[in-house]
Amino acid sequence: MSEHSLKSKEYELCFRHMQLRSLRKLRKISQEKLAKEIGVDQANVSLIERAGTKIEFGRLVDIAKALNARVIFDLEPFDLEPDEAATLQPTAEQLQPE
Repeated sequence: MSEHSLKSKEYELCFRHMQLRSLRKLRKISQEKLAKEIGVDQANVSLIERAGTKIEFGRLVDIAKALNARVIFDLEPFDLEPDEAATLQPTAEQLQPE
C-alpha cells in the first residue's frame, strides 16, 4: 500500500466524522442533546465527531436514528485506484430483482 493511499484513507475517515458533525448541526441538535439520546456523555460525542475514538456499529445506528439519517457502507478494494473501484458499482439494471 502506498503512502498516498494510506493518507487518502485517513482523510476519508476524518471526513466521515466531520459529516456526522455537519449533520448534527444541520438538525440543530446540540452535542448534549445527542449524547442524551444515545446514552453517552457530551465529551464522548465530541470525541466521535473529531475521530478521536472508535465507534461501534450499534452506536453508529443509534446516532443515525437520533439524527434521522441512515448508515451507508461502501466496500472498496485497497489495491485498486478510485477510477477502477468505481467500475465495481452496480448499474441500475443489475440492481433489479430477477
